[in-house]
Amino acid sequence: MCPSQLLRIYARAFRLCVIFLAGNLFGIPSLGAQMLEKITWDLKVGIIKFGDAHMVQTFEPGTKTTQLRAEAEGTGIFKLLYSNKYLFTATMQPKSGLPLQSGYMLRQGSLDVQNSIRYDHHTLPDSTLIVSALTGQKRIHKYSYDILTAFYYFRTSLVSPQMKIGDTLVIKTYFTDEPWDLVIYYRGKTFINSHLGRKECYVFNPVPALGNFFDSDDAITVWISTDARKIPLKMLADIKIASVTATLIDYQTANAP
Repeated sequence: MCPSQLLRIYARAFRLCVIFLAGNLFGIPSLGAQMLEKITWDLKVGIIKFGDAHMVQTFEPGTKTTQLRAEAEGTGIFKLLYSNKYLFTATMQPKSGLPLQSGYMLRQGSLDVQNSIRYDHHTLPDSTLIVSALTGQKRIHKYSYDILTAFYYFRTSLVSPQMKIGDTLVIKTYFTDEPWDLVIYYRGKTFINSHLGRKECYVFNPVPALGNFFDSDDAITVWISTDARKIPLKMLADIKIASVTATLIDYQTANAP
């Protein structure tokens, strides 16, 4: 595989891992923020490590909101050769789980895109009103989620022992400045070896957008532990020219670091 192909795979892999794993624009916690959960994954193309991804959940006592932050960045030679950084943030109302604000920053070579979005779920009776810094005001599906609060809602409310193989889970989201139905198929249970030992997992296939990256609806697989914490232990994405994996390497919670 030539260096240019490897760099293209690396760039695509970053976007995939941040999207499918889940205040101010960049969600920097305040000094009084309480860490609730931190998850770290090792990112590889085939057997080659190219970066790390993190997802952090904190509680802000001052505003009584939950902050979600997911980011990925290159390591080693990949960081030197191809400087990428992908960051998604969200401010969530803890009781409803709905977003109050979200933001993203996508840096890839000369590309640098930033946006912040505010959500009003209550003014309009039949829709949610959003205001995007890039595209202005829009009406979208009532009680829509951003990608991070959707992932939180999926883990806390939809993943359950009552699921049946073949169940289809659908979450209305607003992602990269447009409405998007996040469709996830449940495939059953299995056991995998992980950083936390051998774990029983639920297996899911989030449906990707077919085209440049993917050829099939089941190109992405996610393994979520069946215990009470519902930890995302692993993700595999079969893109057209390689396989990308995100594997758990560290897990911390407020009461069990």
